[in-house]
Amino acid sequence: MKCKLVGAVVVMLALFLSLSPAYAGSGTVTVTLLPAGVQATARWNASIPGVDPACPGVPCQISGATHTFNWGGGGAKNVSITLNDVPGWVTPDFSGVHGLPNGGSLNLSYTYTLAPVPTGSVSVTINPAGAVAAGAQWSVDGGAWQNSGATVSGLSVGNHTVSYKDIANWDKPADEVVAVLADATTNTSGTYIQHVGSLTVTISPAGAVAAGAQWSIDGVNWNNSGVTLNNLPVGAYTVQFSTIANWDKPANQNINITKDTNTPVTGTYVPSVGSLTFTIEPAGAIAAGALWRVDGGAWQNSGDTVNDLPVGVHVVSFFDILNWDTPADQNVDILSGATTSTTGTYIQHVGSLQVFIEPEGARNAGAQWRANGGAWQNPGAVVPNLPVGDYIIDFKTIYGWDAPASDMVSVLNGQTGDTTGTYGQQTGWLRVTLEPEAARLDGALWGFTDEPIPSRISGDIVLKFVDTYGINFLDIAGWETPGMQVVDVLDSVIVDAGARYLPKPVLLTPADGAAGVAVKPTLKAAEVGPALLPPGFVHNKSRWQISKTPAFAHGDLVLDFTDTQLTSFFADWLALAANTTYWWRVKYLDTAAALESGWADAFTFTTLAVVTPIKGDVNGDRVVSDADLKLIRALQGVRCGDPKYIAAADLDSSCRIDSIDINLWYKAYNDFKAGKY
Repeated sequence: MKCKLVGAVVVMLALFLSLSPAYAGSGTVTVTLLPAGVQATARWNASIPGVDPACPGVPCQISGATHTFNWGGGGAKNVSITLNDVPGWVTPDFSGVHGLPNGGSLNLSYTYTLAPVPTGSVSVTINPAGAVAAGAQWSVDGGAWQNSGATVSGLSVGNHTVSYKDIANWDKPADEVVAVLADATTNTSGTYIQHVGSLTVTISPAGAVAAGAQWSIDGVNWNNSGVTLNNLPVGAYTVQFSTIANWDKPANQNINITKDTNTPVTGTYVPSVGSLTFTIEPAGAIAAGALWRVDGGAWQNSGDTVNDLPVGVHVVSFFDILNWDTPADQNVDILSGATTSTTGTYIQHVGSLQVFIEPEGARNAGAQWRANGGAWQNPGAVVPNLPVGDYIIDFKTIYGWDAPASDMVSVLNGQTGDTTGTYGQQTGWLRVTLEPEAARLDGALWGFTDEPIPSRISGDIVLKFVDTYGINFLDIAGWETPGMQVVDVLDSVIVDAGARYLPKPVLLTPADGAAGVAVKPTLKAAEVGPALLPPGFVHNKSRWQISKTPAFAHGDLVLDFTDTQLTSFFADWLALAANTTYWWRVKYLDTAAALESGWADAFTFTTLAVVTPIKGDVNGDRVVSDADLKLIRALQGVRCGDPKYIAAADLDSSCRIDSIDINLWYKAYNDFKAGKY
């Protein structure tokens, strides 16, 4: 039995091998379908010409499945892919072939896209405009509220419901079903119905109605008493009443019209009265007795009030007073419940006043006039609008002139009163004395500044009009000329004035124009004789000046020193620049008596062209002083090559600044004080 079974298996195996095809090639294909939303229904198929496909008919493979191909003959094969359609999605392009190598694999991916959905739009117009203004809106399928004329897009094709918003005092349209077509706009409209009521206004009393009283709710269309306005939209209104003569109209009334209801309103007019207050101007007329009255009644004072006057026009008249023009009667309109204020002006009778002044000199000196103590007026000025009457004319007191006596001038209505006032010019004498006698002997003279040159001798007495004068003096050699003086000549008296010439010191050395002068010069001048100086003058100091310019201005001075060196001056601290031109001068002082001579006539000199360095002068100011010592001490230890090194501080030229240089400096200082440099 065992031998028979084995033989049967061998026979069956040989038979199977003889019936099965011989495969020389194979490969796998895997396809992924995206997105996940299509994978439930999306399928694929793969086929190779001459080889069994993955699916025998329509695509049957799901996303991510792998199919194995076997083929004979070896080599690569071309694979074609087929996809099925999925409702609502656009099938991707699967055309073309894909090479599948023998023994290889092919991984492919295809993505479906959503198919566009057809839509349409709806646009709704709301009527009337008043409903739109009140906030009427519409919506589709209960969506967002839309304004009239708006369009809602992107609606699916089919039926949709348009509904309308509730607004106060309006009945809204019923909901409406509209059909939306693909790529089209469906237009429709809805009409709101406004709520309305009515209004009836009654005016009293009958007299006001007879006088033309009416009422209105808009100020444009006026209605008679008892008229009813129908179909008024519900809401707030203001009833106003017309203005009629001699009646106070009722106040405006605010009312509300309600739906399907009549609202009654009553307005009552009141007969009008008012008051009158009258003011009289100017105050002078009131003081003179001015009065007023209304409609021929009792006379009233300015500012009085008359009450309970009927509304309408009334006549105000005025009381006549002397020297005033009475105002014309006035028609005054009295208003209801109000006080009418008005003014009546009296016109005073006036004239003008003009005053002339002689002579011209008085006018030039500032002569003026005034009336009744008023403001000063210029000569010939006309003062207008003066109340008629008599005026006292005064004349202003001016220096050097006798003013005219007061005068009286009458001013008449509409005329100009005038007069003339004549001033008398005052005179006095001036005597000028010149000192000292030596100056007089040398030719000292004086004169007025308006004269060509001073030509009057000392002691001359000159008659002049009272005024302020300037006097000046003749320049004479060797003397400092007194400055110009201002003198007042007074009425009928001799005014004395005096001036003193001051002698000028005579400069000796350096001589005028000297050259090669030392930079530390000695200045010398001659003493002045005591007889030439002011009485009691004691020469106890001198003021010496050296300047870079002949003007001796403050900024140009290199020396301005007062010292007890009276006629010869030297200062060891003074060092001038080399090869430079200077000017110098001196004046003598009596400091105890605050007296002084004149300035000497300046000399000029030029210093030496080359200046020898001064040993011990570290800071280069041409003076050996403590400042140089401080600088040497500050530089102790500094050597050549150091930016701080100063050669003038290295007195022993050792290329190092130290205590030896300090000792040498003291010797240089003593030499400098002794005048060796």
